Amino acid sequence: MEDERKTLESYIFNNKRNEDKKILVVYFKEYEDIVLELKKKYPNEEYHLIKKNDYDSQIKRILYVDLSIKNYSELLRLDNNIELFHSPRVRNDVAGIYFLSNYDLGKTVVPIFRSYALDIDYFSSTEIFHDASDIKKLVDFENTFIPITNKMIENISKKQSVSIKDEIENTLIKDLLTVEKIYQNNLFKKDIVPDSGNIKVRRNSCINRNLNLWKVSTNNLTG
Repeated sequence: MEDERKTLESYIFNNKRNEDKKILVVYFKEYEDIVLELKKKYPNEEYHLIKKNDYDSQIKRILYVDLSIKNYSELLRLDNNIELFHSPRVRNDVAGIYFLSNYDLGKTVVPIFRSYALDIDYFSSTEIFHDASDIKKLVDFENTFIPITNKMIENISKKQSVSIKDEIENTLIKDLLTVEKIYQNNLFKKDIVPDSGNIKVRRNSCINRNLNLWKVSTNNLTG
């Protein structure tokens, strides 16, 4: 998880293309310690604790959808004869939304955000789908950016029945054993790239997974 969060932080906060826009960190109570550290490092962003009830109302408030609906209602009160098609507007000062959530909560909250705001970039660690029972369940997080290699996703999708969390952990253990074997047997010339990373194992260099961000798409997953 630490590697994943470092990758996300670097991409989301340090490479923000528009400094006038904010990152919204959306989290649940279980992640307060992580958020406390984020607030110290990135105090100018917005942090929204989601309570475990009435998700829709909270999300409308975060995205200013409730304000758009209120303005529309006031306009109608001024003239009941006006016929207008109203699609609630969301705020336009958001550079991206970073979710700190487990699967049970994320599979409910993320689709609600997406239903109001399709044009915002969403981010999370793999923890958000660790407990999904099927790779196709990732449809709830479609187009969300996750720090995981394409190879790992391909391997998981080929399994008929799999715990995604267990598969990720098993891959990390396997790769650590592979790295140890490379060092013990001087196999550096074989240019081995672990499944959990994107960098070849080199002599006298730190082991860096160099994670990319995978944009969730279930179209080509076998599941």
